[in-house]
Amino acid sequence: MNKKIERGLFLIACLVVIGVATYAANRHFLHEEGDDIRQPAALAHGQIPDFTLIDHAGEIHRLYTYGDARYVVITAHGNGCPIIQKFTIKLNEMRSKYKDKSVQFLMLNANTEDDRASVMQEASDYGVQLPILLDPSQVIAKTLGFTRTSETVVIDVKSWKIVYRGPINDQLDYGVDKQKARNEYLEDALDNLLAGEKIKNEPPQAKGCLISYREAKEISFKKDIMPILEAKCLRCHFPPTRFPPALKSIASLHSWSAMIRETVVTERMPPFSADPLYGPYANDLSLTAQEKFLLVEWLDRGAPKDAGGGDPLVDYQKPLAKKYEKIANSKPLMVVKMDNPAVIPPRGEVEYKYFPLGGPIPEDMWISSINMISTNPRQLHHVSLMVTPQPLEYYEKEAKAYRDESAIARNTDGDIPIYTLWKMNELNRATDPHFNRLQVWAAGRSQPSDFGDNAALFLPKGYHLTLESHYMGTGREETEQTTLEFYGSRQQNGKSRVRTLLLSNTEFEIPPNARKHLVVTKPYKITHDMEIRALLAHMHMRGRAIRALLKPPGGELRTVASIPNFYYGWQTGAGVMPKTPIPVPAGSELSAICEFDNSAQNPNNPDPNRLVRFGQTHDRTEMCHLNLQTV
Repeated sequence: MNKKIERGLFLIACLVVIGVATYAANRHFLHEEGDDIRQPAALAHGQIPDFTLIDHAGEIHRLYTYGDARYVVITAHGNGCPIIQKFTIKLNEMRSKYKDKSVQFLMLNANTEDDRASVMQEASDYGVQLPILLDPSQVIAKTLGFTRTSETVVIDVKSWKIVYRGPINDQLDYGVDKQKARNEYLEDALDNLLAGEKIKNEPPQAKGCLISYREAKEISFKKDIMPILEAKCLRCHFPPTRFPPALKSIASLHSWSAMIRETVVTERMPPFSADPLYGPYANDLSLTAQEKFLLVEWLDRGAPKDAGGGDPLVDYQKPLAKKYEKIANSKPLMVVKMDNPAVIPPRGEVEYKYFPLGGPIPEDMWISSINMISTNPRQLHHVSLMVTPQPLEYYEKEAKAYRDESAIARNTDGDIPIYTLWKMNELNRATDPHFNRLQVWAAGRSQPSDFGDNAALFLPKGYHLTLESHYMGTGREETEQTTLEFYGSRQQNGKSRVRTLLLSNTEFEIPPNARKHLVVTKPYKITHDMEIRALLAHMHMRGRAIRALLKPPGGELRTVASIPNFYYGWQTGAGVMPKTPIPVPAGSELSAICEFDNSAQNPNNPDPNRLVRFGQTHDRTEMCHLNLQTV
């Protein structure tokens, strides 16, 4: 990865039936009883831990969000297996039959050779109506104890335990295709369970295609695990980043091993939420299938350290210190700082706070890199930098009148800060070519964020800088003060000019208990050829997913980026930087679709009975924003 792009992770400027013999050539077919095959670990009689997986259509599924169902049915899937192909019609029928009986049907594909595109094609060819969850690391399939395709488990959501394991029915066997099943094992089991009865018929072993699991006889921490931590974890969880937990030694890593496993399996960590279908992305922190397999397998084995030798995490500090020393010796073009520390209450959050940063900009500057230094980054969810023709006090004065006079106030939930931002956007975005609003993520360490080798942000002489800070309580009263260092030149030097574009909708209402509510932004007409370098989604605790849409002149509306697993707590994962910039020709329209979950099944939702409008407070209000960095 380009080092400058890597450093730019924390700055996203405002910124997706052939026969058995043939099949057996690529996949082991199920052996007869008594064959010696390696069985994966299973939790058949214990509680199934929560997990998150994307399906073949790009939707995210988190197991515990189906807590409003009575049972969750999961069937093992695999491309090319004639048995599961023939069972598709039956599963579609059962999904319809039990739809109104609080039974959720899913499929799960854990075959290492089946990629997203091939699973989508298989689903289309055979008319699969169920979501097919993709598990290329095989971590979830092993947890569920799957050994072959068509094997089905039923999970009781009250206990999150498996209460049925077996076949769908006995219609299909190897080389056998009966016209009608004699025993409907799955259907009978569901009927028994829904009636409050015990399952009457003991199911036999399911027939299907053997799932070949990855094997790792020995896992070396230094050779196998340390490279994963260095590439995907330590930039945020190693001193002096201050993001808990601080993984400064193998001992500290071991003490957090259970929590690490949970966040990895539920896709909360590493924080990267973009759908790879629209990638690749330069700042992709997501684990590959092999990395996830190795990390979880190592954790499940007790996170053992290598025999002999030192501690690789302790040794990691030395080259890291040299890197920071080099950064510290760089000379900035300009340094600005909050006049006084902000005081943050111990609980919850406050509305956005605005701070002037120095006086008017003394001369024209072309900024290639910005370094943010916070005295207390744990307090910050994010900050935004405003480049405006007027000082902050001008917009605050306008905001007071705007709040009192504007009818739009009836559709918001907030105080003066929200109108301060509104007036900055209203007075400048459409008319001032130099207005900019850049969202900055609190890295918590001296690590400059770059716009790339051939792009720069223009700061005009006489303009003003305002810092918008979003603070979150930590349990005690604290203070925070931010300094920004700007690196660049007084000349453009042939670099493309960075501009910002905001796709947003501020006039919406999310009904109480709405599980999937869509909010669409007004199309933004592009007047000149440009390209999108980065995208950053911004929603609050009810935000679930967001998509960026492009309609070129005379063309069809299409998705160019998707974040199907938006997570407010670690919103850095909602910023994506395409390796190849997205071209946007003049005459195109850009828009976004935000998806919100205001139901009780959203574990982050503080009040599902609340009618939610636009606003700045993360628990009471919502935002539908997609920030774009363009050149």
